[in-house]
Amino acid sequence: MGPLACYVGENEDAQITRLKSGVLVAIALLAVIHVYAARGLYADGSYFLLEIISRGTFFDFDKPRYFSQIISQLPVVLGLHVGVNRMESLIWLHSLGLFGFPTLFWLLALYKVARNGLFWPFVMVFAVVYLNTSFFSIGEFNLAYSVVAYAMAILLGEDEIGIAMGSILLVLGLILTRSYEGLLFLGPLLYAVSVLRLVRESSQIVERIFLSIAAFLFAVAFAISLWSILFPRDPANLAGATNLASLISNKQWVLSALAAGLYLGMYLLSRYKRLMWLCGVLSSFVIVLLFYPGFYATPFQNYSMRAFGSLVMFCAFSLMVIARFRVIGPDMACQAKEAGGLKAVLFRLLPILMLTALIIPDIHHTLGFRRFIHMFKEATDSQVGIQAAESTKLLIPEAIVYSWAWTYPTLSLLLRRNEHGAIILNPKYYIGWQPFDPAANNKNIARFY
Repeated sequence: MGPLACYVGENEDAQITRLKSGVLVAIALLAVIHVYAARGLYADGSYFLLEIISRGTFFDFDKPRYFSQIISQLPVVLGLHVGVNRMESLIWLHSLGLFGFPTLFWLLALYKVARNGLFWPFVMVFAVVYLNTSFFSIGEFNLAYSVVAYAMAILLGEDEIGIAMGSILLVLGLILTRSYEGLLFLGPLLYAVSVLRLVRESSQIVERIFLSIAAFLFAVAFAISLWSILFPRDPANLAGATNLASLISNKQWVLSALAAGLYLGMYLLSRYKRLMWLCGVLSSFVIVLLFYPGFYATPFQNYSMRAFGSLVMFCAFSLMVIARFRVIGPDMACQAKEAGGLKAVLFRLLPILMLTALIIPDIHHTLGFRRFIHMFKEATDSQVGIQAAESTKLLIPEAIVYSWAWTYPTLSLLLRRNEHGAIILNPKYYIGWQPFDPAANNKNIARFY
C-alpha cells in the first residue's frame, strides 16, 4: 500500500462526501454564471470572436498555443457549421468554450482526487490560480493550467493506469505540447512525476508504456514553451507577464498566495505541532483579510497574474509530489486523514474559506461586467454612425474598469442590435493598434444580426 492508502475513502463520513460534492457543484455553477454574463467578451475575447465569425472557422494566430486555441474555439466553430446565426447565441458559445473546458478539466481533476488526501489541497490550488487569473478568459493559460491539474491528479493517484486512463493521460500530454509558456515550469514537473511513478511503482507493461509516452510529451511541452519564450511572438506580452510591480500591487493575489503557502506548510510541518498550528492560524487570518472589498483585484490585475499562476502551481504540486512519493521528509499525505478534531477541520475549512473569499470578488466583477455589456449595447442601439467613446457613459469609472482600450469598435459590431447601430470609437487617450478601420468596417457579419 502506498502513502495515500490511509486516504482511500471507503469509510469517509457522508457529511464530508457531501461537502466535497458541494464544492464541485459550486465550481460548476460559477462557470454557468460566467457563460451567462458573456464574460468571454472581456478584453481580447471580443476580437477573437469577431475574427472567428468573420472567417467562419478557427482563429489560430499563435502556433505554440495552437491546441488551447482550437479547443476553446470549438463551440463557436461548431455552432457556425450547424447554422447558428444569432449573435447572442454565438457570444454564449464563445464564453462556453472559454469557461466550460477549463472548468471541466478542473472538475475532473478534483473528482479524481476526491477519495484521497489531495482533494483539499487541489481545491486550494484551484481557488488561488483559477480565480485570480481567469477573468481574462481568452488567455490560453486557463485551459493549460486546468489540463496540468487533471494530468497531475492522474499521476498522483494510487490506481493502476490502465488503457482508459492512460489514453486520457496521453491526450492531456498532447494538448500541453502546444498550450502555453507556463509549461516551462510545469512540463518538467509532470515529466518528473511520470518518471518517478515509472521507476518506483509501475509493474504492468501497459502502465509503463503510457507513462513513458506521457513523459516524452511533457518533455516536448517544455521544449516548445522554452522555444516560445526565447523567440516570442510579442516580446511586450512576455515582459508584461513577468512584471513584478504588478504582482506586488495586487493585494488579492499576494494574500491568497501567502495563505495557500501557509496552508501547504501545514502538511510539510505536520510533525512539528506548534509550527503546524502557527501556519494554520496565520493562513486563516490571511484568508479572512481577503473578504475585505478594498483588497479585491481588478479584472486587469487578473490578466497580469497569468505567468505567476504557473509558479504557484509548480510549488504546490511539487509539495504534493513529495507527499505522494515521500521524496524527502515525513509522510505528509496522510496528515489530514489521520488528524482528528480541530486539526482535521482546519485541513478542510481553509480551502473552503479560500474558495469562498475569491468567489465573492469574482461574482462581483462578473455582475459588473454584465452591467458594462448592457451599457455598451444601449450606447450602440441608441445612436447611429461613428460615435466617440467620450460621448457615451462608457468612460465612467464603473464602466472603464471592465473595458479594453482597443476593443470598442469590436464590441460595437458584436453587441449592436443591427447593422445600423453605432460603432463606438476607442477612447482618445488610446493611441495604438486596432484590428480594423471603424469607418471602413469590412467585417462581413450582417447576417448574424
